[in-house]
Order: sequence, then structure tokens, then C-alpha cells
Amino acid sequence: LPHQKLVEVLGEVLSPFAEQSFFVRQYARVWNDPNLGLRKHFCTKAEMSEPLNMKGFIADEQDSGTLHDAILVER
Repeated sequence: LPHQKLVEVLGEVLSPFAEQSFFVRQYARVWNDPNLGLRKHFCTKAEMSEPLNMKGFIADEQDSGTLHDAILVER
């Protein structure tokens, strides 16, 4: 796509969200895998709601089942 057309398409797609705020959290997830040793995964998560503090974020991730036996390091 030409640059101008790409800008136009993105503007149309994002226009319903123009008045909303997004909060971006970048963090690393570190865990020990019994077979592969120390593992790490760098994550970026965008939320439309007010961001939680780190303790609340970890509790939310644990409740949703996506975080077990890992250490999170926020950037």
C-alpha cells in the first residue's frame, strides 16, 4: 500500500478509539523450565482501562491463568 493510503486506512480503523486512552505495560517474564533451564519472554500489553499497580497486575494475571511460577520484571 502507498503510505498515504496506509495512513488513511489506519485512521479509519482507529477513529472509534480516538477519544480513549491506552496504557502500555512492558515487562519480562522469567521462569525456570526443567528441560530447557532459565527461560525469558519479553511482553507488551496494552489496556484501555486505568493501569493497575504491579501487585494488582500480577494478581490479575494469576487469576486469568496466564502466570504461574514466574518472576515479572517491569520495564
